[in-house]
Amino acid sequence: MTKEVNTNITSNSGVQMDTSDANSYSYKTLPADKTAAITIEAIEKNQNV
Repeated sequence: MTKEVNTNITSNSGVQMDTSDANSYSYKTLPADKTAAITIEAIEKNQNV
């Protein structure tokens, strides 16, 4: 089961983006569990500095 997290970061931050060429971008969307794992790994790595 795939769960999506829709944060609307740009609109919640008051940022406007030009979407006229939105199809030219190829951003990869990661599943929530993979994103969490990457975030936790980065936080743990930074604590050991």
